[in-house]
Amino acid sequence: MIKTVSSNLKGTRPQGFQSAYVLLLGKNGAGKSRLAHSIELALCGQAVDMAGKDVKLKRRLVQMVAGEEPVKDVEVAVEMNDGRYYEYGKQRFYRYRNVVKECMDAMTGSGDAFYRFLLQNSSDDWPVMGLLKMEETLRKSVTSHRSKLKELDIVLKYHRTDDLVTDREVASNDLKSAQGLLKQVQDRIRSFGRRVADVVEKKAYRWMPVKARRLRIVDMPDGDVCVCFDADLVPSGAETVILAMALGAVLFDPDDSLFILPDKAYDSVTLARIMRVARTLPVGAGVFIQSTIEPDSAEYSPTDMGWDVVKVGHNYSDLQ
Repeated sequence: MIKTVSSNLKGTRPQGFQSAYVLLLGKNGAGKSRLAHSIELALCGQAVDMAGKDVKLKRRLVQMVAGEEPVKDVEVAVEMNDGRYYEYGKQRFYRYRNVVKECMDAMTGSGDAFYRFLLQNSSDDWPVMGLLKMEETLRKSVTSHRSKLKELDIVLKYHRTDDLVTDREVASNDLKSAQGLLKQVQDRIRSFGRRVADVVEKKAYRWMPVKARRLRIVDMPDGDVCVCFDADLVPSGAETVILAMALGAVLFDPDDSLFILPDKAYDSVTLARIMRVARTLPVGAGVFIQSTIEPDSAEYSPTDMGWDVVKVGHNYSDLQ
């Protein structure tokens, strides 16, 4: 778990934690996101805004740095309770994975990308890994053949010879061949991925805040995939976070996991139920939930269950 965080992002003070399970509580603008960004930067090498966009680009991050001109570099350091120390920009490889962010990205991508995500994070079977590698190679091949065909079409507009016509026919046939092979491989990936999805649906049940609702992975007619509750194909913002948390709990290695749940306007009862489930996540770096409200005390008592409730900002009392 994280012991302390130090950061020069605006509004971020040095912060210590007493638990691996942390509720960052404060009104909008109090600094919850900047504290979360600091943790993300040091442990994962990226920071994610509410729209799921990576804000690690220096030209954006420097706008969040405290101090006068000239703009300082971003400085973030995290000390773990076992003595390990991480600093943003100092590691070539980052140890932890930003679980909720990765899962939400996969959930909003294409169907092929989602099944590829499932297989990459659930299997070390060499035939499956071989398929994924083959798909990557074929996608590059399709791109290359398509580019060559486009170039030949441009040339043929201005200069036409028998050799160029022949080259175009060869390029067209090569593209069709690569596209056909790619389709076959992607069909196999979806077939394997669907089997994994069926297993994930069953395993994710233990991470559902409301046991009457189940995570479903639905194949849509257009080829996309919808991760949802039962037959409700349009989950709310809070529900999307719950689904991503459950998906990550099933797929990711706990020792490499960091769970940061964004503030999605939870109501007090939903927040209480999320926290009850999140408290059982076996994670290495910790679970951090951002919220402007406290959970319903009749449903759940965070401090009694080992949560560190961190009140962010000077005027937290204004929320009361």
